[in-house]
Amino acid sequence: MNRQSGGIGWSLEVIRGREVGRRFPLLKGRSILGNGVGDGDGIDLSGQEGDSPRRMAARQAVVELGADGPSIRDLDSPGGTFVNKRRLLPDQSQPLRDGDLLQLGGVQLRVVGAPAGRETAEPSAGPTPTRAASVRRPGASATARPVVRSVSRPNPRPTPTPSPAPSPSPTPTTTSPMAFALKGGPVCRSWDDFLTVSAQRWGELREELTSGRLAAYLVSTGRGDLAPRADAPGAPDERLDAWLGSLPVGRPARPELEVHPRSITVRATPGARTRRTIRVSNVGFRLLRSTARVEPAGAAWLAVASEFSHPFTTVEETEVVVEVTVPDPFPGKMTGAVVIDGNGGSARVAIVLEAPEARGAEPFGESAEAMVGGAGLDEIGERWAGWLARFGMARRVIGGAVLGLGVRLGIGAASGLSGLATLPGPAVVLAATGAVAGAIAAGRRGGPRDVPAGGFAGGFAGLVVAAVAVAACQAIEPILGTALSGNLVAVSVLWTAIGAVLGAASILAVPERSAGQGGTP
Repeated sequence: MNRQSGGIGWSLEVIRGREVGRRFPLLKGRSILGNGVGDGDGIDLSGQEGDSPRRMAARQAVVELGADGPSIRDLDSPGGTFVNKRRLLPDQSQPLRDGDLLQLGGVQLRVVGAPAGRETAEPSAGPTPTRAASVRRPGASATARPVVRSVSRPNPRPTPTPSPAPSPSPTPTTTSPMAFALKGGPVCRSWDDFLTVSAQRWGELREELTSGRLAAYLVSTGRGDLAPRADAPGAPDERLDAWLGSLPVGRPARPELEVHPRSITVRATPGARTRRTIRVSNVGFRLLRSTARVEPAGAAWLAVASEFSHPFTTVEETEVVVEVTVPDPFPGKMTGAVVIDGNGGSARVAIVLEAPEARGAEPFGESAEAMVGGAGLDEIGERWAGWLARFGMARRVIGGAVLGLGVRLGIGAASGLSGLATLPGPAVVLAATGAVAGAIAAGRRGGPRDVPAGGFAGGFAGLVVAAVAVAACQAIEPILGTALSGNLVAVSVLWTAIGAVLGAASILAVPERSAGQGGTP
């Protein structure tokens, strides 16, 4: 690197990553943080990212180190940069101090300040005489010692009278000397450190509280007034939250709510049901207590899952499930919202319900999602579920029986009116049928150039269906015995019964929709 360190001594220590405890020194000037910095003027953190799905950007943030200390600014990263669990706003430059916690993707870094001796030596006037002392040691030492003694001797005499004043002041409480080591390794040297550790290792700090080790340590250091009570009411999380709220910290100790995404658009077939999730994150400190509600209150098509109908708490993240039931018939575009309220703020997630769009045919092989007629597998499943939910038990049993009979008779006819299912005949029939259907669908949705690809896809799908159907016949029908397994009438009766059973079982997977469900709000 072509920058000068300046001898300031700030660094970033990995507290969550592949190399916990490793320190990256900060050089004077700008340092880019990310997982694709390379050999430029920055710190490459790609080696610290573990298996967490959260990933930082190639150029996530920039740290600037000057005479007043370091500051950090987010570089419009997709996942955001967090300082002490607070997300940096666009173009916001946040000053950093010793002990601050940085979150970049799945990696957490702690800001380590310069050694106290180095910090006090720089602003004081001491460096000038010390350098002079190297030239004329006798003169420097002779002048330095009387100055120190003349200043230090009168100080103890007036201090006994004002000494009671500093003792009850809040300043020493905030910076009370301590060294409480958790079993997991972190050491808390100030009250603010307990907040930082709670954001990083809530479970470990909770165990220290419930085991009594934390209270015993505080009593031994003369701070029994801040020791957590063993008989305090509430669950362990509640007790830890209450204790953190009682500490004389030097920064705000409150939770902060953040939700993602801020809007959800649902396109589904009338009568279908689908679920979406909203990620509720606590980017502050202590417990986040939240409730979820729907707006407008009478929206029958939108609901919060039953497990979130009551207040819930969040340490780091909670996935709130939202249920959407598409009205049938569909009245048109509908809008609503899920509102998350809590002691860390309020957030509104817009929910928009629209009719499914007819998507044009994509270039062959471009989409990794299986497509049939322009719809993805999820959308097709929703369509089938919505259609099937219209029917009751009796109609499903009858429909399943008729479908089983028809399929088996068709396979028998394609196999030469034989009771033994063979692949060539059904494969030719279903491949030809699928090719024609696929070509027609592709021509309607796309254009003449899409017809060959659509026909090929439809024909291939027909071959797959034929192979699966014939394999099922050859695997199941031998239970009738040698004499009946080759009889077309006997195997047709068998598949009629199988279809009826599957129709009845479908009521478990897709319950019948009641008359009142799915109406417009």
